[in-house]
Amino acid sequence: MIGTSPGIIRRQMKRNFSLHRVTVQGLIARARSRIHLCTDTWTSPQGHPKEFQAVNAHVVDEYGCQQKALLALPELLRGHAGVQCAEQIFRVAKAFGFQHLLGSITSDNASAMTTMATQLEDLLRREGVEWSAATNRLRCLGHILNIAVQAFLFVRDKDALEYASQQCTQQPLDQALGEQAGGWCSMQPLLKVKELAIALRSTRHSNAFKAIAGRTIPMPNETPWNSWLTMIDAALALKPQVNIFVAENEELEHLRLLSDDWHAIEETFHFLQPFKEATKACEGDKATLDQMLVTFDIIIAHLEASLARHADNKALSAAVTCSWYALDKYYRLTDDSPVYTAALLLHPSYRKHYLDVTWRREWIKPAVDNVRAWWSKEYAHLKVDECLEAKPMEDASFFEKQRALIKRRQRISNEFDAFIQQTPMDTANPIAWWLEDTQQRTFPRLSRMAITMLSAPAMSAESERVFSLTRRTLSWDRLRLASTTIEQIECQRSWIKQGLVSICYESDACNEDSDDDGSEGAGGETDDEA
Repeated sequence: MIGTSPGIIRRQMKRNFSLHRVTVQGLIARARSRIHLCTDTWTSPQGHPKEFQAVNAHVVDEYGCQQKALLALPELLRGHAGVQCAEQIFRVAKAFGFQHLLGSITSDNASAMTTMATQLEDLLRREGVEWSAATNRLRCLGHILNIAVQAFLFVRDKDALEYASQQCTQQPLDQALGEQAGGWCSMQPLLKVKELAIALRSTRHSNAFKAIAGRTIPMPNETPWNSWLTMIDAALALKPQVNIFVAENEELEHLRLLSDDWHAIEETFHFLQPFKEATKACEGDKATLDQMLVTFDIIIAHLEASLARHADNKALSAAVTCSWYALDKYYRLTDDSPVYTAALLLHPSYRKHYLDVTWRREWIKPAVDNVRAWWSKEYAHLKVDECLEAKPMEDASFFEKQRALIKRRQRISNEFDAFIQQTPMDTANPIAWWLEDTQQRTFPRLSRMAITMLSAPAMSAESERVFSLTRRTLSWDRLRLASTTIEQIECQRSWIKQGLVSICYESDACNEDSDDDGSEGAGGETDDEA
């Protein structure tokens, strides 16, 4: 119902939030995987200058479906340092009761997130919970790909530059870059396309260009690298119209693109396109963690092919080299956690065969041994019903049942090695495959490990989506919304959108005259709109 007093909507939202939260807690409690999180921080727009931390859960529910939910969007009153972020995650884990079932945490590559994981490990240890920051701190693949592209386009990532310079043995990186020391985006053809995109923002040029092309060329932004690829893609699609438009406007003569210029732009497009495809492949709701290392291998193969293709172009080769070493830096960091390799080995379509045909020989044994050690420590000794059989034996004699039990004990004594050595099979949904009754019976312990490993998110994109939606909530006429109200709005939006809860409104008709000064609590903020 529509409220008739200033506080009625707020009270209704608070009560519905409490009801819905119980439902989400039930989902978490009955999950078949550990509770993975992805987290990030965000500063709200001017006029509402507050810092928020999104804490999103990724789980496999009791029905075997991958689910995600925004668990909390707290305000960070003391900034977004790693210690504060760890305290918020610890608070959320205790509130939802999954501190003993916490899995991995995926976040960006900022040092604060490493501090966050270390501090969280300490907080959990005080509660008697063993959780390894080194094992469970995962890095967002999207951020890593972005850093690699930033290194190619702008050469601005300090760590990547330093690392690339250390690895270059033929000549110093800055000498190889030459005139493109500002990154490949400083190449003249790209600068011309960018300047043209800027010129098309004027009303006169925009209308004239749309008259012959039907649309315009978007202007790039230096922060999201996708905008450069979008600009280049649009320019290539409108190549004839661009040539005609520039030729008809004398003031744009200096932006004329010759055949060599168009060739350089096409080469840039071909280099950037696989990065976008890789990002899209790993950010979907059904993406599994095995795609992390597979994507790394694909992109590195792409970089190797690009270097071979442009061996005679020193500037382009140097820019590609910088991108390569930016990517390689984070590829090496995946050795810190066995989770990445575990997800690959436990995917029925890859197993150890993938490592044998893709990786260098000296990489394989240490990686497999690390996962095997983790399996032995965490999962090999889980209690299972040894009497479960793929086929019921109700009519079998005692002797036959015991002989079958002995064979089963032998078969499941080392599930890990038995599985990874088998021939891979095509599987579209590895989690669904592991949840099949056959796999549950054949690999009763390993299936638990596989479901948990594969369900960990490769990207923290869900947090970015939360921030995008929150920005829409905080329109210019809603900038006085209290932080707790924003959290309740966004959490319930997430739960309803994912189908975890149904839309319901608690009637407050009998309490319309109750006192409510609109304060948030200690902060004393007032909501003008809920």
